[in-house]
Amino acid sequence: MDVDDVCHTVLDQITSLDYMDISCIYMVDDTGKKAELKYQRNIPAGQLKYASDIEQHSGLTWRVIESGDIVNIDSTDEDDSTGPEGKIFKGLSLLGLPIKIEDEIRGVIWYSNNHGDGFEDSEVNLLVAVTSQLSIALTRAKVYKELYKKNRYESIVNSVSRLVHGSINLDEVMQNAVEALSVNVVKANSVSIYLIEGEHAALKAQRGHDEEIAKKIQHLPYREGITWKAIIEKSPIYCPDTENDPAVSKTTRELGINSCVSMPIKLGEHLVAGTININSLSKNAFDEGELKLLQIVSSQIENAINNAKYAEALRKSEELLWQKISQISAKSRHESIVRSITDSVHKSIDLVEILKNAAESIKENIDPVEHVAIHIIEGKEAVLKAHRGMDQEYIKRVSTISCPKGTVWDAVNKGKTIYKTDIEESESDTELFEFGIK
Repeated sequence: MDVDDVCHTVLDQITSLDYMDISCIYMVDDTGKKAELKYQRNIPAGQLKYASDIEQHSGLTWRVIESGDIVNIDSTDEDDSTGPEGKIFKGLSLLGLPIKIEDEIRGVIWYSNNHGDGFEDSEVNLLVAVTSQLSIALTRAKVYKELYKKNRYESIVNSVSRLVHGSINLDEVMQNAVEALSVNVVKANSVSIYLIEGEHAALKAQRGHDEEIAKKIQHLPYREGITWKAIIEKSPIYCPDTENDPAVSKTTRELGINSCVSMPIKLGEHLVAGTININSLSKNAFDEGELKLLQIVSSQIENAINNAKYAEALRKSEELLWQKISQISAKSRHESIVRSITDSVHKSIDLVEILKNAAESIKENIDPVEHVAIHIIEGKEAVLKAHRGMDQEYIKRVSTISCPKGTVWDAVNKGKTIYKTDIEESESDTELFEFGIK
């Protein structure tokens, strides 16, 4: 049973007694400076406005809270010490008892009857016992609530941690992070992650915004909104009411966001990479406990994002390293091939033998090469002088190539290397394509 159920049950039972008229419970708010009327029975609607909230040090309610004493008044008409409560309990007998939660006075329960001659001792004893049981029940409810909240918070932290640490891919980590926060933080209507890119904060992942809105908030200019405030100040920024906070951007208000949190994503102690933003359509959406939870969760996400960024930097470094190794390896192999071909062609001074050695060495040393043909220009013809890897039919077809036919004569006439990547598209090399040369 929660606090509301406990208080309503007590008032229902008390009000059913023959001698009971009005009963109500005031509880101290979170600031400790105001007593709020939280539960009541039989207060006329027209009188509720007089004492719905009672400021600190005012009236009988605060006398009970601050002293811990019982207030027992036979008739409020004959007692001038009543404050705002006097208008509610005018002409009634009044009994006020402190409500303790974990040995701290956190409220007052008022009992009244219309006899005008006070409460009998037996009635007072009963109501003191009821109030004592109420205090015990409220203490248990608070402990249960805090335990439930603690377990829930631990569950959220574990859930977010599992999701965001399930990958070292930066994009996946950020997508998992906004998904985890969106699912687990009840009052979060939208969640986003921004990373700094030059003079802008760029949206990298989000949940809760449609595509049109996501485009609208894709880039946040320098110093605009609480995102940049969190980045610049390097600390979490919580805005419980966007309407009254000058740091909040116009766009944020236009989206109907009434409270928001922006947590910086830090790279080490001094650098900030971006922010995690949690938005709610409700004002005062997050209490102190939830803000602490969001900080813990954000630190988990921060670690995961940093790990992913380091992993990405390492991957790029490895890619660059392998590129350089490949370049060095290719250069070394090319030099080896050149030396091998050079050695081969210099074994003889006979031109025919040199050409044959060259064709043989090229075919043996260069892996992609399947056919080698060396032509020498003789007048208007290019004559095949050496070859490797070609069948007899092909040799017969290319043994002499008349000017200006084919790639051979293109190279001769232009005086430069000709490289064709697709023989099928070359009108001058149909014979080559017919023999399967690509």
